[in-house]
Amino acid sequence: MRKRRVRVVQKVFCSSRFSSNWASRTPERLITRVVYSTANPKELKALQYACERLPEIKARLSESASRVLADTFAGIDTLEDVAKLIGDAIDDNASAVLKDGDFIKAGYNPVIDDLRSLVKNTKGYIAAIEAQEKETSN
Repeated sequence: MRKRRVRVVQKVFCSSRFSSNWASRTPERLITRVVYSTANPKELKALQYACERLPEIKARLSESASRVLADTFAGIDTLEDVAKLIGDAIDDNASAVLKDGDFIKAGYNPVIDDLRSLVKNTKGYIAAIEAQEKETSN
């Protein structure tokens, strides 16, 4: 059985329609970095793009003449929810370095938006607080 599965996988991934750089985009390394909380924003975007290809891969594999292949991939999770979450949350132009910050999309989280506004408009907030304090002290 194992030899049969290996032959099927080789057949699929060596065929011209699946060889379009799939090997260079495999998500195993990305998943490991996510599991260990070491993934940076660029890697999360790469994981999003890999997840976005899964429905196409599942569809092609389910059409396969190989019954083993069709059965194996019939129940595959296409991770559309993961791709959507990353797409909604992480800015497309995010830095590869976490400490650079500013990688969460504006509008995704109101608390982060407020903090970002505070950082970018510190002088305005201080002036507003001073004006409020002057008003209350009079």
